[in-house]
Amino acid sequence: MKNVLTNLFFLLILTVSAKANHFPECSGSGACNITSMPVGAVRGDSLIIAPGTYASASTWDVFSGVTVIGTGVTFTNTISINNISANYFKNFTFSNNTGDVFLLTGIIDSLQFDSCTYLGCTGTIFDGSGYNVTYNGTTASLKVYKLTIKNSYFHNSGVILQGTYANPPSLTNFMDSVSMYNIHVDSPNNNGVMVNDYALFRLWVNNWNCTSTTQSNTEDGGMFVLYGNAIISNVKIHDYYGYLARIWELSLGARKDTYVFNCLKLSGLAYGFIDTRIDTTMTNASPQIQGGNVHVLNNVLGNAVDINGYVTPIVIWSCSPGDSIEIKNNLAFNNPQHGTNTITNNNGSTAINPDDTTNNLYFSAAQAVYALQDTLNCVPTSTSSLNGGGVTPFSPVLNTVTYNNVAEPPYPVGANSYTSSSTLTPPTLTPASSATVDNSFIVTFTPTPSWNSAITSITINGTTVSSSAYSLGSGTITFTPANSVLLQTNGTKSIIVYATGYYNNPVSQPLGVGAAHSLSISTQPVASNTTNPATLSVQPIVKILDQYGNLTASTATVTATIGSGASWSLTGTTAISAVSGVATWANLGTSNTLTTFNTVTITFTSSGLTSATSNNLNLVPVTPPGCGCVVWLFGYKRNFVTI
Repeated sequence: MKNVLTNLFFLLILTVSAKANHFPECSGSGACNITSMPVGAVRGDSLIIAPGTYASASTWDVFSGVTVIGTGVTFTNTISINNISANYFKNFTFSNNTGDVFLLTGIIDSLQFDSCTYLGCTGTIFDGSGYNVTYNGTTASLKVYKLTIKNSYFHNSGVILQGTYANPPSLTNFMDSVSMYNIHVDSPNNNGVMVNDYALFRLWVNNWNCTSTTQSNTEDGGMFVLYGNAIISNVKIHDYYGYLARIWELSLGARKDTYVFNCLKLSGLAYGFIDTRIDTTMTNASPQIQGGNVHVLNNVLGNAVDINGYVTPIVIWSCSPGDSIEIKNNLAFNNPQHGTNTITNNNGSTAINPDDTTNNLYFSAAQAVYALQDTLNCVPTSTSSLNGGGVTPFSPVLNTVTYNNVAEPPYPVGANSYTSSSTLTPPTLTPASSATVDNSFIVTFTPTPSWNSAITSITINGTTVSSSAYSLGSGTITFTPANSVLLQTNGTKSIIVYATGYYNNPVSQPLGVGAAHSLSISTQPVASNTTNPATLSVQPIVKILDQYGNLTASTATVTATIGSGASWSLTGTTAISAVSGVATWANLGTSNTLTTFNTVTITFTSSGLTSATSNNLNLVPVTPPGCGCVVWLFGYKRNFVTI
């Protein structure tokens, strides 16, 4: 089925919840941590952040299908986002943040950020470069899937979206279906790159207005730098350095076409305009990359500023056999060329020419912006020097572009549209009570056979758990800790259930420690090396652990006993009651009856638990009779005679 992308806005039909509830969140200062769905909240409800300035780092984790409103809210520190889906964020301000604004620490699925303002945020706005997720060909293994950023203003800020820095063969932190529209970028403080990702399947950009007050950067970069494919339209750039787009190794995963149309760049540094490579001989190709066609249509590039002798054709390109590049209806004027082609420049390893380069126009004279009646339609005014140039009149503006098999943004996510027929709502998961690592536990939900049968995988804290560690029943998911190390440590587990055709389904599951099982020496005892008998120079500390090595809260009595060695004894208090699973001695000592060094061990026991034996201790000899005063210093005998 073919979807149609227009150069106008897409119409998104929203299904509005008639009875949405509102839940207040956070205090207006400090950190704003939202780490679970509020008690009583369901998909379709709204979380209202208390107005104020939040200066501490915050965490948003494991909530789904809600609208989060930030009217009157300013964040000046990083927000870590982990494993949230189908949420809609609106009206936030982010100011003077020197680090990342959003640090994507887990998998992100179906989020919209609407009407937000970013002022002086010198770090990355959305940073998905770390906390690596390995792509295995499924949407559940994407670092970011269906992210929309719209109606937003960025002033003196950094990169808007940073994906992986790794080359595609690493299969690290792949992204898919990112849409960004109605964006104003003013005086960015970086090298001009707004989207930078080496593994982005599909990017949709529309209606950007970009200006810069500085032209000091000399980096060979671009606004949109990605290995993937894209639709970039209606982007207006003025006094801005770098390319409009650098799109290499197109079409990850399946053959898609890339379109760049109705874009305008004036008075920017001359680092080219559009740079596209679909050269399969490139050494950093991914197994998912299969090439794709490129269409560059109805764009304008003019009055470029010369720097370092760099050429500025409309398209710098490279193309492999079987793929094609279409460059039509583009206008360029007064750009530094240095003897190269004014329209295209082949920078690849093959000599294949673009399929179609008809109806492009270049002229050398400077041209004021007002010389074009409509810079997007590329239609000259009646008095423009473009008229009479001997070229065929420009075709009408490109109204539609065919783009197969892509869900057209803006995507149906968030509280107002989570019931969209394209994506179904899963049943609410209820965590098990009093669950521990020792036994199987059951997460429950309203029986939903269609959801059960659609489940494809489950992750725990971002890692896919083996199917042997859980079983599905009618209204139940039974987890078995014995079958997965992911369930063998205590703490709150972020569990997400993935099902085809449904939103990701998160639940926070507290998991307690198991029963006391064994002893472990955390601080080894050390004997005195100068006197005998004597208290230990280092007193032992013994912990009571469950079967997987988690510290328990046991108060059991732990007793120090003779482990190995003869002719010696323990002195001081040998039996200690543990406090929160830890037994600590204060005056345990040894007494050696041999006249030679004695190598011994201490064994710690507690009823019903596996014992623990210490490392070897070397006890100094006892003083021999008739020898006067003998003192052992660091293993050497010293005799003293009393006068």
